[in-house]
Amino acid sequence: MADHRLRIHLAQINPRVGDLEANLALARIATRAAAEAGADLVVFPELSVVGYPPKDLLDKPAFVSAVEAAARRCAELSRQGPALLFGAVARALGGEGKALQNVAHLAVNGEIVSSQAKSLLPSYDVFDEDRHFRPADSVEPMVLRGIRLGVCICEDIWNDKLFWSERLYTNDPLERLCAQGVDAIVNLSASPFALGKPEVRRAMLAHAARRHGVPLIYVNQAGGNDDVIYDGRSLVFDAAGRLCAELPAFESANACVDLDALAPISTEERGEERELFDALVLGLRDYARKCGFRSAVLGLSGGIDSALTAVVAAEALGSENVMGLAMPSRYSSNGSKSDAAALAENLGLEFRTIPIEPIFSAYLESLAPHFAGLAPDVTEENLQARVRGALLMAFSNKQRRLLLTTGNKSEVAVGYCTLYGDTCGGLALLSDVYKTKVYALSRWYNARAGKRVIPAGSIEKEPSAELAPGQRDRDSLPPYEVLDAILARYIEGCEEIDAIVAGLGLDRALVAKIVRQVDRNEYKRKQLPPGLRVTRKAFGTGRVMPIAQGWS
Repeated sequence: MADHRLRIHLAQINPRVGDLEANLALARIATRAAAEAGADLVVFPELSVVGYPPKDLLDKPAFVSAVEAAARRCAELSRQGPALLFGAVARALGGEGKALQNVAHLAVNGEIVSSQAKSLLPSYDVFDEDRHFRPADSVEPMVLRGIRLGVCICEDIWNDKLFWSERLYTNDPLERLCAQGVDAIVNLSASPFALGKPEVRRAMLAHAARRHGVPLIYVNQAGGNDDVIYDGRSLVFDAAGRLCAELPAFESANACVDLDALAPISTEERGEERELFDALVLGLRDYARKCGFRSAVLGLSGGIDSALTAVVAAEALGSENVMGLAMPSRYSSNGSKSDAAALAENLGLEFRTIPIEPIFSAYLESLAPHFAGLAPDVTEENLQARVRGALLMAFSNKQRRLLLTTGNKSEVAVGYCTLYGDTCGGLALLSDVYKTKVYALSRWYNARAGKRVIPAGSIEKEPSAELAPGQRDRDSLPPYEVLDAILARYIEGCEEIDAIVAGLGLDRALVAKIVRQVDRNEYKRKQLPPGLRVTRKAFGTGRVMPIAQGWS
């Protein structure tokens, strides 16, 4: 075996999709830090020059040419310093199939000396790589300073037949690489976050290092791009599969490790609430920043969903950059009004109140001749929500603020929301967070703060949309503990009605009713703002269903 003396710098960066100059600047900073630390090699995440995922930017020839030029400029960073292993897009040479490949380039002394294309191209959940890329024709180790590196890209390491009971591919590129003899495995990743995934990922990577008997370096992207959040948490394992380094979660970071001097470490358990909160904060901060927003606005109803949305927004953007708008109607309770004001004061938000009664009354008066003889129903309820949506959009337009919708996954799932009303906005912050999680996260946040930032009334009062006299959520929905259990099995577990009934011991008619509500409200979800993905099956890119369909 070769001499294993190699100092490797893990560059856990936060690239912006398509911003080649900014991404090169990140590479320049990381390379300078690596040189100062005496590193021999800097490893970046998957598609680090481009940002992940570039989607149909790859259909633009000018963009592809610019990426190739950026890759050459990135390689030049190795001229006076350490070697670079970075992700980019390259045109495939010869053969048939797609014209592009997702590649890892090894640059030494200013030149790209070796490249490895990605073999496994995921086309599920948030991934759509087969749309643009051709898989690798072959896999071969890269050699640096006499050390054979088994370089693979993200999905290529997720198909070990000894770890997974069911596999998505017949090909195992890592197995093929290691069969040729490698001294270390290096994986460049853009692996999205979902609750529970970090533990699975860590176990899988430890297994890979242990199975192949070599150290493993895993470098992941950190940050948010559109609806997807990348948790970073780059990892290093020794040949026995023991964890030897872990970079921070949900932030850019870097670290150096010596391949011949790896020592096991222990890590703390972060807890689900902290994971979820940090993911939402990062996702909102990057969505706003990368889309050019510096401030946000949201409706503060005094309810739990708007309270948690405000807390996350204040954490992500700074309380001075968040406006809360209270829009009470004839049905708003005094408790809701005071809870909204108290929350704004506790967080230090700009807070304004605009009663909607005059506008709502004008709507009713205008429509009265046309609705004569028809009893009030959901139409009048929705009018209130749409008045509020219009007011919020006015502040968004006038003050260039990102409008945050406050609906949670439970409501979105069953259509308990108003199109062009409370669904107005630029980002649906909680659309992948069930109502029960909203409560748990709110209680956790108050406990962490050591005080009641979110008022007790917002947490303890019975949930209500307050769009009609005496209205309560339970008039339309089962208790959220029951509803969320059904939804989790149907949406994330893809279980059928009978399996849900058997698993939860619930009345079949209730389960069937909820399933029907989910199915027939797909048209609403198609019109929602993008939402942050924090589970394995988020609405939008994660769960894609037809609207006009006949299967029940």
